[in-house]
Amino acid sequence: MKFFLFTPILLFILLSCQSGKKPQEVKDTARTLPKLDTHVRDIPQDGGSAIDLTAIPEKSLPYTDSTNFDNFNNHGISNPALISAIKFEGEFENVQDVRIRYKLNFSDDITGLVVTYPISEHELNTTLLLLNKELKLVDQMDIAYDEIAESAIREISLIEKEKLSIEHWNYFSDEPTVEKKVYQIRQDGKLQSIKN
Repeated sequence: MKFFLFTPILLFILLSCQSGKKPQEVKDTARTLPKLDTHVRDIPQDGGSAIDLTAIPEKSLPYTDSTNFDNFNNHGISNPALISAIKFEGEFENVQDVRIRYKLNFSDDITGLVVTYPISEHELNTTLLLLNKELKLVDQMDIAYDEIAESAIREISLIEKEKLSIEHWNYFSDEPTVEKKVYQIRQDGKLQSIKN
């Protein structure tokens, strides 16, 4: 008998809960809710991530890069996804430490991307990455180097539209020595050694 009395009450409660009333929409009058990113992005067909260089500062040519421990101070953008997407494999210990410093426009077809990273606690390296129009890595060259363990070796570079000049300074002897290497930056982005 109790079952027959309990069933109509339970049925009434269940039916009243599903009255068809829609939940109220919450309005953000204080503008505290996060905005949704509705920007549509192309998804690459090769399964990789899209490469976007717009946030990277651009330097004009000619440009001298003399990056060292005194002037570096972790400047630049850390973007491990971009470093992986362009398939750069430098001597860095951790991809998080690679800093994208600036970009250079060599032509409509070739863009340079300059990255700096520690090789060890006492060594800092800077590399020029040459990318084609599809943002694929075409060539690369170390353009600046500094070591502070003995402060005896350093590299600095002059980057021009069609030429890269690298000076390798050695301070081990009483009289510092310099070795200069010059490379042509070809239209396809490849570096070709030029005799001095």
